[in-house]
Amino acid sequence: MSKDHPFKSRAGRNFKRAGLLILTLLVGCSSQSAKQGGKAGSDPGPTPSQSSTTTPVPEAALAPALLVKHPLQAAQLSIHVGKTGTLARLGHNHLITASLIGATWLDTTGALHATASANVDDLVVDDPEQRASRVAAGNPDYASVPSSKNTRDTRANMLGSKVLDAARFPLISATARVPAAAAEFQNSNTGSLNATFNLSLRGTVHTQPVTLDWHRNAGRIVWAATFTVNHQQFGMTPFSALGGALRVAEDLRIELQGSLADPFSLGSE
Repeated sequence: MSKDHPFKSRAGRNFKRAGLLILTLLVGCSSQSAKQGGKAGSDPGPTPSQSSTTTPVPEAALAPALLVKHPLQAAQLSIHVGKTGTLARLGHNHLITASLIGATWLDTTGALHATASANVDDLVVDDPEQRASRVAAGNPDYASVPSSKNTRDTRANMLGSKVLDAARFPLISATARVPAAAAEFQNSNTGSLNATFNLSLRGTVHTQPVTLDWHRNAGRIVWAATFTVNHQQFGMTPFSALGGALRVAEDLRIELQGSLADPFSLGSE
């Protein structure tokens, strides 16, 4: 922030059509953080543990194609950066966006796993179309229009050593596990799933359970998840100006959303 600115089947035969894979994504963060050095984000691979309240999908019902990794379909990361302080009216809220790449897979219990990452240098600051779309959807937080200088300054602060420290930590990465995914997608058209999300940022991994909301729409699965982290959890220092009268808010709201081809085609012949 500059001085002037702040995502039925049919269990048998239809299951084999599911080469493109079930849902994904990032999801949640927790109050427990663990420091790790070097580059952020490694793929731990599938784990077979499962919620005790979930009836597992029989292993024989899981098509082999679903038990291997498949590339993530289009997924979007949005980071909402607020402003605070007695002179907050002089600044801007900021919207940071990026596309994510990664993979998804099921384990033999029917749990869904995902990995995702983005290059820190590819983060887009205050894209005018993204801001305008939020305003059109009824969100007034992005009604102001940052100048080109505001945007350049915000990006420089974000990539600098006090915030993301892009020179040392060039990746934002995450892993996720959704315990009851296969059973849920087989039997429902909409719902909410509990997921565990591990966010690796600036050399720190932060873990927390979150809720993934999903529904079917026109032959696709649409999903979304929102959660909050803060600067302190990742060792970052929010930008501050005018003796702290204008500064970036401590909390950061993370939003993940996207859609993918429905591998279960519930309700089709």
